[in-house]
Amino acid sequence: MIKTILAIAAGITLAGSALAGPSIDRINETGNVNIGSRANSIPYSKITSRGVAEGYSTDICKVIIKEIESKLGKTLAMTMQEVDGKTRQPLVMNGTTQLECGSTSYTEERAKVVNFMIVDADPVIPATLANNNSIKSLDDFKGKRVSVVAGTTAEKIFKKLNAEKGWGTTIVLAKDYPEAFLQVEQGRTDAVSTNGVLLAGEISKLNNGKFKLLPKVIVGEAELIGIMYPKNDPELERMVKVVEARIKKDGTLERLYSKWFTPLGLKWTDEQRKAVLGN
Repeated sequence: MIKTILAIAAGITLAGSALAGPSIDRINETGNVNIGSRANSIPYSKITSRGVAEGYSTDICKVIIKEIESKLGKTLAMTMQEVDGKTRQPLVMNGTTQLECGSTSYTEERAKVVNFMIVDADPVIPATLANNNSIKSLDDFKGKRVSVVAGTTAEKIFKKLNAEKGWGTTIVLAKDYPEAFLQVEQGRTDAVSTNGVLLAGEISKLNNGKFKLLPKVIVGEAELIGIMYPKNDPELERMVKVVEARIKKDGTLERLYSKWFTPLGLKWTDEQRKAVLGN
């Protein structure tokens, strides 16, 4: 009798997962979750010299994977797909990656085609060489040159300022943050702009004293940062929302934040905490 009940239960589990959606079906069939990772989005995501994904967003994705394992009743492997500002969204949409564990800004446009789990809120600011005193406000970018990583919010903001206000700011695209900082160091641009946390992470990694943050020069107000995952899988969405609610309530999210951000001298402001945790 017990064997019969277990067999029926197993059959229900497998049938349920088969009807769950393409992402969960693929995970169940392959025994693997493919995550999208940024190579140099410290502290959200980085890829080590050993090819291992690490960071705040990666740790959160590991918690989500544990939830998927619990629901599927099996241990899953986690593989890493390196993504950048241009490839991260398409790879989630076409099912190549089931979780994009990087530093992607939430926008209404993106939310039309992918889901988000919000994990941070961070303003867009610039960083310059330590001896550069020419940028003291956003207006000082008129006629100057700024490095931005292709596909980021900073790129959109400066394009809009040029179009609407005729600022004449030269926008120099970089493939990643190390290249953007190198452009500034070589004198090709006057500043690099993106989310403050990413700038702090890059400056910490360089550890050469050549750069400084300009936290009072707000290029873009605090924007929500999230983990992207596909829209077309209600079961995956349910699992992610269960994890999101739990780790925001039990303090896990804030502990992970402290683990990765405190070494950079960063902590959540009351505004950021309210935006992420709702309290």
